[in-house]
Amino acid sequence: MFYKYILYNNNLSMCNLKDFLKTGKLGKIHLGASLEDIIKILDKPKLSTRVKPQIDIWKYDDLELMFDNAILKQIKISLNDTNPQIPLQLTKEVWEINKFMKLEDLLNIIDNYEISWRVHEKWSFDRQLCLETEAGVLFFLDLDRRELQFLLVTIK
Repeated sequence: MFYKYILYNNNLSMCNLKDFLKTGKLGKIHLGASLEDIIKILDKPKLSTRVKPQIDIWKYDDLELMFDNAILKQIKISLNDTNPQIPLQLTKEVWEINKFMKLEDLLNIIDNYEISWRVHEKWSFDRQLCLETEAGVLFFLDLDRRELQFLLVTIK
């Protein structure tokens, strides 16, 4: 079951974050895109890793793209002390989110954007909490460290 809270605040400047949370797309980057499509948008990455013969991971600062047979299967945004570093081709605004964000603040952002969410049972265990938006964007939180670890959208 998804929970939806509506709070009115029209002065939010995080529309790119909002779009990602609502759609699971990062600008023109979306699950199912080909390797060639990503090269046209971002060029080749400075850092890439071949995990298995058909699995590649491309890294652009805090953005990580995982390909299976040259098709984008996962978008991951790592969070650290500062706002995530995402290629300028994808976002014009700074995302006001980092690993030290409190759960209440994260939920306020989601609720202000009028985004439905639920606790993801499979990935919430021990001291890890996983929230999922209706677009399938996952938030992973380490409850012991009180840290927001990363955002993830993946083909199920």
